Amino acid sequence: MKKIIVIIIYSFLLTYIVGSYAYKKGFGDSAATGTYVTLSESLVTLLVLRSETPEKSLNFYESMLASNIAIHRNSLNLQSIFHRKLENGQPQVNLEYYKKAQEYISTHPSEKFSEVVIKDINWLVENEDKIF
Repeated sequence: MKKIIVIIIYSFLLTYIVGSYAYKKGFGDSAATGTYVTLSESLVTLLVLRSETPEKSLNFYESMLASNIAIHRNSLNLQSIFHRKLENGQPQVNLEYYKKAQEYISTHPSEKFSEVVIKDINWLVENEDKIF
């Protein structure tokens, strides 16, 4: 029960922080911001639960993060997700989340993360300049 309360508090706090950051940095697409928040929440939940969670729950959260990354990579428009609004004069790419996810995967390798998803993250990070 204590873990659930901690996760809920982290989720609300993270939603506020990421939402504020996205707004300040000019994310104009609410779908992109919402997806970024969801992915960030998945990663934070996984990091919070990692030390004390039974293996079955941990595998569930890892597979949830993996599927969210796959959906994000394959279904959504890369330009609207990663580009800050050009009219704000900030056309920089925002791949901080993926770099954190890549770091998590390299620190805690798991068979539950499919090779395709790991390749997706590596591809996004390595080809940042080519994409944009």
